[in-house]
Amino acid sequence: MRFTFTPEEDAFWREVKEFLRTALPEDYEHVLGGSPEWWEIESSTRNKLANRGWLTMSWPKEYGGQDAPVMMQVIFKDECMYAHAPGWDDAGIGFIGPAIMFHGT
Repeated sequence: MRFTFTPEEDAFWREVKEFLRTALPEDYEHVLGGSPEWWEIESSTRNKLANRGWLTMSWPKEYGGQDAPVMMQVIFKDECMYAHAPGWDDAGIGFIGPAIMFHGT
């Protein structure tokens, strides 16, 4: 069993870590959830993630995704969770969108 990243996975891991380090404002974790400032951070981060194609990376290309391998998805979500990053949406992008895409297939 392999417990190391491939060179491509390692590069992606470093890219995600660096992005989150530079894209998120300092002390964002101390902003009151639901406040106007929090919503601005959430929206801004979501737009940045979407511009990189990371929000729908697991989606098929014909639906605007990247058909990313599972390990890339795990790296992305793990780093977002570790950083307590706002902006990524498990419900809409992770469940609702795919349910609509694949309904009836």
